[in-house]
Amino acid sequence: MTTNKTYPRLTIRRRLRRFLCDRTFWSLLLATGLLGTLTGLRNSQRQGLHPRQYDRIKAGWHHCADVVLIGDSRVMCGLSPAAMASQLPGLRILNYGLAGQGLCPEVLDKIEQLLDPQSQRKTIVLGLSPALLRGGIGGIGGEKPKGPQSATDAPAHQRIVRQWFEPLVESLDTMSIQQILQVTFGRTKKRYSLKIYHADGWMETSLVPENRSRALSHYIKRFSDIAVRDGRLLKLLTDRIRRWHSRGIRLYAFRPPTTAKMVALENTLGGFNQDAAVAALTAAGGIWLPVDQTGYHSYDGSHLRYDAARKLSADLAEQIRRAEEAGSR
Repeated sequence: MTTNKTYPRLTIRRRLRRFLCDRTFWSLLLATGLLGTLTGLRNSQRQGLHPRQYDRIKAGWHHCADVVLIGDSRVMCGLSPAAMASQLPGLRILNYGLAGQGLCPEVLDKIEQLLDPQSQRKTIVLGLSPALLRGGIGGIGGEKPKGPQSATDAPAHQRIVRQWFEPLVESLDTMSIQQILQVTFGRTKKRYSLKIYHADGWMETSLVPENRSRALSHYIKRFSDIAVRDGRLLKLLTDRIRRWHSRGIRLYAFRPPTTAKMVALENTLGGFNQDAAVAALTAAGGIWLPVDQTGYHSYDGSHLRYDAARKLSADLAEQIRRAEEAGSR
């Protein structure tokens, strides 16, 4: 004989009590709280754009500039479009300097695509560093462009990541454990590098403490490893300048300033012949802008400190303004 057992129905109160006693619930609650706390601890020390956002903005530039600044990291860190705008008002100026970059057709093509075809003052400002004519200090050999990949050139899965997931990661931008401890106990780092990414392409930089010989050893190694390409890449550049000149695109060039030791290294081991380069550029239709090579403060022997970068930017823009005023007379 079988009997049917009946169980009393759990009341809503008892169900709620059981749920609140569940370890899984408390684990999820704790994890949610920790995630919310970390999300709330945004990196208050960050200034400017997130590095990924900076790259994404640069990759999206297309037919949007009157003036494009090009070169390697000395241009990326050394020229502020905002500082140049004081001498060149009304112009859209973008910094397309790429770290470690050498000259190559792909980069020169991209530069043309950044200029607005409807602009009446299409201008390119080239920071002609010796490393640029040797394939780039990054060692890429000047064969492929190094820098933010165009959104249309990226594979489909990369475009999805950039469109949906990267902005989410950037929005979280939480502080590191070290930064949290520094803020909590009021301690400041004795050594740090400043990097502020601007939407116009300038990367504002500095180093504490400064080391004005820091870059020398790296350049010595790279100049020793990279074969001389001055002639081939200089011809590539001058051919493109002639094409730009025929299309009404102005080309201004200058040698980015560093330190006396770096200039001597580039002229000797780097094999840079500035007089020959200037002659070739001007013969192709470019305009050379003289710059005091040791007149601006470098924090590492290669790149300019942010205040010196602003000063160089304003000085170059003033030279360009005067050259255009003289040409219009």
